[in-house]
Amino acid sequence: MMLCPTPLKRKQDAGLTKPSHNKPSQTQSAQLLMINYSNALQIIVDTVAPLPAEATRLENAMGAVVASDLPSPAAVPPFDNSAMDGFAVRSADTTAATEDNPCQLTVAGLVTAGETPGNTSSEAGTAWEIMTGAPVPAGYDGVIPIEQVNVERDDKGKPMVITLTQSVATGRNLRAAGD
Repeated sequence: MMLCPTPLKRKQDAGLTKPSHNKPSQTQSAQLLMINYSNALQIIVDTVAPLPAEATRLENAMGAVVASDLPSPAAVPPFDNSAMDGFAVRSADTTAATEDNPCQLTVAGLVTAGETPGNTSSEAGTAWEIMTGAPVPAGYDGVIPIEQVNVERDDKGKPMVITLTQSVATGRNLRAAGD
């Protein structure tokens, strides 16, 4: 629920005095009172309340806040996508990966943002190079950032094999369809 602040009402028992914009004299300084965080928070809680919801026409809604959820009939985007540049992996292939027991995966291809992956069967021991926002190939359930793997490339710079020294949890660096 959205809280809309109202001007703080002066409480007689709070013992607050309004500071002047001029430099206070020593006498005035003694009259000014600093309050601690808890007291300030309590003043806010005591004086702020949610505004009631009201129906309005769209052209009159400038500056308003929606009072309830508006579900979409379609997921946007309609696919799981990568939250960062890296490699889409099958988390099950990485469970044993450690510094002492690195895991190597063959790079099956590249998926770029705005592209629909072609035939991306999820074979054990493979990974897909992936860009931020690109659809995650079917069967792959995690993304490891490029900075966290060692990449072996061919003579044209194409990634061929990656070496991981850590496991990748299911859902890591993925944004689900509709998020």
